[in-house]
Amino acid sequence: MVKPKILVVDGDLANLHRMKGKLEKWGFQVFVAVNRSEFETAAFKITPDLIILDIMLGDQNAAHVYDNLITRGLDRKIPVIFLSDLVNGRPESYGYPGRTYSLHRKAFEPEQLRKEIDFLVKAPRGN
Repeated sequence: MVKPKILVVDGDLANLHRMKGKLEKWGFQVFVAVNRSEFETAAFKITPDLIILDIMLGDQNAAHVYDNLITRGLDRKIPVIFLSDLVNGRPESYGYPGRTYSLHRKAFEPEQLRKEIDFLVKAPRGN
């Protein structure tokens, strides 16, 4: 069985390593990027099954970087979980059929994140 490929993008190395360890323990094939350049290269090179993306990538808004990748040909059906400290105090959003993104707290609850990853990786992606 082929392990789903997850690309984790976060400029905070401690968070990146914590996330990588958790995902590998769960059985995913994990790739990492710490900045815009690495994110752009990895997104096209590995064609991930899911992207976990810190909403702030250094001094750049990662959602804008992601949108730029879409205009350059990245498959918009690749699901994305955006992580943000700004979600605190606001409800998280979860994927649902037909949507390929969600927003979660950066200080995530492991089991909730695992359920969301499983849902997004297995969800039908349409045409």
